[in-house]
Amino acid sequence: LQQSEEWLKIDDSVAAHHCRAMALYGLGRYAEAGAALDTVRVKIDPATIALRSYVAQQAARAWSQAGKPENALRVLTEQTNELTMTKSTNLTESKLATELLLDRSRIRITHGQLAEAVQDLDQAISLSPGSEDVLMQRAKIFAQLGDIALAQQDLQVILRMNPRH
Repeated sequence: LQQSEEWLKIDDSVAAHHCRAMALYGLGRYAEAGAALDTVRVKIDPATIALRSYVAQQAARAWSQAGKPENALRVLTEQTNELTMTKSTNLTESKLATELLLDRSRIRITHGQLAEAVQDLDQAISLSPGSEDVLMQRAKIFAQLGDIALAQQDLQVILRMNPRH
């Protein structure tokens, strides 16, 4: 942490800020790390979508570790909105948005927001219909909600795509 703060004195770069944020995370200072990673994400050029999305996921992890799921959901929502508002058919953007939505659904599941988690997964499936991870997660939620028929439908899709799953 001390070295990253020294680095920041001579270089106000994204890399230096990220180094500090990760040092905070490593020290278990999760709320500070989450705030620092939020700042890093905003500093990254929006055209650098993969890096911005990755840092959003790191920030969400930090916020979750800090016991602040509302902040984790906020950062994932902001980044997902950046990716999906363009209405692009770009495969990279669809993949990144799917990962963000999957992360957001996991946080929602942890906090009992199952209906919202299903909505996230529905959106993720619309972006990446062949994602086994998304279908499996949705099947688990359907099973938790007692809708075995819908859970089985998702599992059957997975098995059609990958019979060895």
